[in-house]
Amino acid sequence: MQKGTILNKIRPGDVVIIGDRLDVQIDLINSGCSALIITGDSAISHEVIRLATKKGTSIISSPYDTFATAKTFDLSTPLYSIMSKDVPVAGLYTSISEIRQRIVESKYRCVLIVDSDNRLISIITRTDLLHPTRKKVILVDHNETAQAVDGVQEAEILEIIDHHRVGDISTLMPIYVYNEPIGSTCTIVAGLMFLYQIDIPQNIAGLLLSGILSDTLLLTLSTTTDRDMEVAYELGKIANIEVDQYGKELLTSSIDIKGKNAKEILFRDFKEYVLGNKKIGVSQIMVLDKEEIRAREDDIKLEMEQLQKQGQYDLVALLITNPLETGQEEILVKGEKWLIEKAFEVEVQNDKCSI
Repeated sequence: MQKGTILNKIRPGDVVIIGDRLDVQIDLINSGCSALIITGDSAISHEVIRLATKKGTSIISSPYDTFATAKTFDLSTPLYSIMSKDVPVAGLYTSISEIRQRIVESKYRCVLIVDSDNRLISIITRTDLLHPTRKKVILVDHNETAQAVDGVQEAEILEIIDHHRVGDISTLMPIYVYNEPIGSTCTIVAGLMFLYQIDIPQNIAGLLLSGILSDTLLLTLSTTTDRDMEVAYELGKIANIEVDQYGKELLTSSIDIKGKNAKEILFRDFKEYVLGNKKIGVSQIMVLDKEEIRAREDDIKLEMEQLQKQGQYDLVALLITNPLETGQEEILVKGEKWLIEKAFEVEVQNDKCSI
């Protein structure tokens, strides 16, 4: 192309791809082009560099010929100008059913999975949903949906090991269920290890023993069975622990509420139940001196009232127990108090009663 033709086509601010034509390069810079891309790894003269510096023109050297250099422009389009911004996005803990719904409602065939910093972790497509991988779960010490981890309905439940009433968990396939009317689920776990002749390490024996002593209040609760006692003392031998002395130390350390606020006290041992059409939240706290709770009773009641409203509970109850006393236990109540009155044949006064 003739020099005059080139200059006639150039406007200030244009980017020009050109070979080693020194005279044209100088005229292009003087015409106000914003950048020169000089092809073929051609040497760039000092005169061109000085003039480009003075005029504020960028100089780029390309190893390709003019045609190949021009073709690379197709690969230089910024992503933001071609990307889609309405692709469905989900977090790491979004359920499969929700992801499926988002894909169905979207024109795209996928969902982007991002972490808490909005970084892409994975992509789930419609094909992935044809054969979803279900988490394998064993429920221990509970068998109700309300007490299980989020998303348990979509998991594959392999077993249930529990000592509570049978709840609302259902499974697609038959499973093993170990449910016994004894004082602690740890008794069942240890019993299974004994049955299958699995060696129990000292530290695991100590943990299982701690669970039994905690659940049965040092083997004193009415729910304690001979089996609990037998297994506890057997675990004590394995862990080389004097059960009675260890139990007292465990109890003393576990019931210390100094420095705990009302919310921490309430949620220390909190469980949710659905009885018929009633949603109930039940908490238990053990103290050696009930005056510790009485001194903070107003704060605890306020926290219970907030929980009852926010969680839409029909009843929230806190059972206060002194494990070293055999006298009455106290219950703080918020919500439908008549449920407590009917169950224990007591009268609730000032959101409180004794049983």
